[in-house]
Amino acid sequence: MSHIADADPIPAAIAHLSADPELTAKLGGPGRVGAAHRPPYPRLRVRPAVGGTEDLRTHRVGVPLRLEALDSLERPVGEERLKRIIHLALAVLAALPEIPLEPGEPIITEVTSSGGGPVPEADGRLRWIGNALIAAHPG
Repeated sequence: MSHIADADPIPAAIAHLSADPELTAKLGGPGRVGAAHRPPYPRLRVRPAVGGTEDLRTHRVGVPLRLEALDSLERPVGEERLKRIIHLALAVLAALPEIPLEPGEPIITEVTSSGGGPVPEADGRLRWIGNALIAAHPG
């Protein structure tokens, strides 16, 4: 029997973003995608956002995801590159419904994006934010 927790698309989203060669190149190398805010920079921080939908009967979910392109304080790349990183990451996520699945993985049916823009970090570094909503259900 499946559970609503089996519909969580965030691990698949992070894995897909981490494996994308164009995004890896745009970020400056591997190991720069994940939930942590740590060097090396620029970095794509991927975190669950507040909100979304959960149908406890059908186990269908709409999971909001917040993407943050974080710049370096020592060698900043600038807002334009951060914006391009976010737009590329959103395009990579949009392909998730077309990717073949392993047994037991959540089935991602749709990815949409909304809003975003520049929001400086508390430490003064540049940051560009993007938002995605991933619709999924257990596989």
